[in-house]
Formats: sequence, structure tokens, C-alpha cells
Amino acid sequence: MKGTYTALVTPFSEAGIDIKRLVRLIDFQYKNGADGVVLLGTTGEAPTISEREADEIIYEGLKAAEGKIDVVIGCSSNSTAEAVKKCRRAASLGAEKLLVLTPYYNKTNKEGMKRHFLTVAEGVQAKIVIYNVPSRTGCSVDTETLAELSNHENIIGIKEASGNISYAARVASLISDDFFMISGCDDITVPLMSMGASGVISVASNIVPGKVCDMTRAFLSGDTSTAKNIQISLLPLISALFSEVNPIPVKTAMNIMKMNVGGFRLPLFEMSADKRKILENVMRAEGLV
Repeated sequence: MKGTYTALVTPFSEAGIDIKRLVRLIDFQYKNGADGVVLLGTTGEAPTISEREADEIIYEGLKAAEGKIDVVIGCSSNSTAEAVKKCRRAASLGAEKLLVLTPYYNKTNKEGMKRHFLTVAEGVQAKIVIYNVPSRTGCSVDTETLAELSNHENIIGIKEASGNISYAARVASLISDDFFMISGCDDITVPLMSMGASGVISVASNIVPGKVCDMTRAFLSGDTSTAKNIQISLLPLISALFSEVNPIPVKTAMNIMKMNVGGFRLPLFEMSADKRKILENVMRAEGLV
């Protein structure tokens, strides 16, 4: 995984999942240069998606992306057995790369964390990307455990979304030909890439895929000055997109842009009026509306 992967929203309609819109969103990402998409992640409101709906999203998403753009499927649970079940189901539908969260809420100790990921990795014929986002899960993979996990042939990388540069620097020491780090934070993608991250799994690229792609490609081609300038220029928009819980602002922005991705499923709810006004002002300054 290298470059820009978009953590895609899940478009809803009154009938359920808007599959036609999902296909259009994947095509939009492809036409604007994205290297891949992540389906059924945090931005995709995965906790609110039923098993039947998830199967449809995976099947139709992989079909729409085939031969065009890479696809990663979110498959997480705080039950290891359930995580294995989800991963096997996604793999049976054709998924080759899976994004797997650290076990949230019940969390675990060091040995449990290791065994959770090893059990998943050994239980499915697909490649696993560990997802480290302690602000949501309440736990993190310590770097000693991560070093052991990185040696497993089916564990290929980590989406690092702690926002902790010191932790990311320690993770960077584990990067090899067989294990990558990819940024999970839009606001520090270039800093993480300067330490070896291969790119970003981005929320902002739902609405500005071209800019995010330009940033990661500039860095990967050695033009770090251009990458830095794009990163800085994107910060006001990124700040607005995370002014409330993701994906509330980005979905709101997409609807403002007439991308018609529908509403939210509870417990997510409409953006507050004051934060929406700030978002609209930033989008206007960016020329998005």
C-alpha cells in the first residue's frame, strides 16, 4: 500500500445502502488518482452496517474497483472469534487486504493483543493491516508486540492513527520490505512520510482526492517541498473535517457538494449549526462550493 487510499464513506438511502452511489464514489476516486479505497472502516460507519449489507458492499465494491483501484476491507471486532469470522467472510467474497482494529472496549493485555492479531492472521487467507487508533479504541499496540507481529507473513503493515509522533517514530524502526506504516491522520501525513510512512488512508480525499494524491506523490517522488506546502494548505480544511466526530463533517461536506451520500445512522447525527457554518466557510475558501 503506497500513496493515497481514501477511507470511503458509506452512502445511505431510505432503502439502505446506496450501491449505485458507492460505485460512483469508487469511480470518482479512481478518476482523481487515488491508489485505493478502504470500505467498511470508521469513515464508512462500519459498526452500523449489518452482515448482509457488509457482504453487498464488499462484493459490489470489489467488482467496481477491479482492474482500476486497490481495495482494503475493514474487518474488526473486540471478539477475536468474531474478527476471524468477519475476515473469512470478506476473503470469501474476494477481499485480499483487510484492516483490523485493536480490540476495543474490553481491550486486553500485551499477550492478548499479540494473540488477537496472530489468531486473525492465521485464520484467514488474506493480508492483514493492523489499525492503531487509541483515541477510539482505548488501547494501542506497543512497539515490542508490533515487532513480533510484523514478522508474520500475513501481517503486512500498520495504519498509524495515534497522532503520537514519538510512537510513530518507534514504529518507523520496524518498516521493512515486508512491513509498512501508512498514516491514518490527514494532518500529519507528510511528517509521518518523512519517517518512512508509505502514504495515507485519508478522510479528506473523499472531497479533495486530487490534492491529497498530489501531496503523497510529490513526497514519494522526492519533491518534499511541494508535499509540505500542500500539507500546510490543507490544514484548515482538515481541521473543519474533524471539528466533530468523523464521518459527520466529511459526509456533510459531500452533501454540500451535491455528492448525495445520504445521512447518518444513529448514534451519529447531523452536524451542529455552528460547526457546519465553519465547514462551509472553509469549503468556500477552498473553492469547493
